[in-house]
Amino acid sequence: RSKFLGGLMSKVMVRFPHHPERSRGMAPIRRHPVRLDGVVGIGKVAFLLFSLFLFSNSFAWQQQVDYKIEAQLKAKEHKIEAKQTLIYINNSPDTLKKVYFHLYLNAFQPGSYMDKKSRTMADYDLVNLPKEKWGKQEVKVLKVDGQEVTDYIINNTILELNLPNPLPPGEKVEFYFEFTDQVPVDGGRMGRKGNHYDIAQWYPKIAVYDHKGWHNYHYLGTF
Repeated sequence: RSKFLGGLMSKVMVRFPHHPERSRGMAPIRRHPVRLDGVVGIGKVAFLLFSLFLFSNSFAWQQQVDYKIEAQLKAKEHKIEAKQTLIYINNSPDTLKKVYFHLYLNAFQPGSYMDKKSRTMADYDLVNLPKEKWGKQEVKVLKVDGQEVTDYIINNTILELNLPNPLPPGEKVEFYFEFTDQVPVDGGRMGRKGNHYDIAQWYPKIAVYDHKGWHNYHYLGTF
């Protein structure tokens, strides 16, 4: 039989087989302490290695993005005029044939996905908002590696772009935008009230791509 002491030590009682010639007190019961530190340690190491294996499989790579933006706020028109250059490095093991960008400001207008959700929650009133008070993000020019492209679709807050050439693992691509923002009224973290402006998520932002694929979700009310 054995008894564990704190999970690290056990004492095992060992009884030797009975021998007739030792029946007169020649075969005593001997106690041999057996340390289990090594066994427990191996178990901990194995668990740690298994955890690291799962972690490395899920998060072994991360895409790299570098933005350079020149922008001007035109307060009288409640607009932002901007130029953006974005270098995107594909560190994934996948060849990418398309990319997605978030155009968050397009949520602040009637008919948007956020508007439809807000109607059921009485969260943000967009239904009767005059057009000049909408939030809006207009892409004027879009280039890929210096070549102007038009093969893209804007669906509310998501821009889906088919790349002119597939982007293999380890390669990079340059995106260039010229765009105009119309700042909405009192939009919480993004909006204007009088001469006060809160500016957030105001530029075309490339969606996250990881081991689960593209996170091209529409904006529904929180950044």
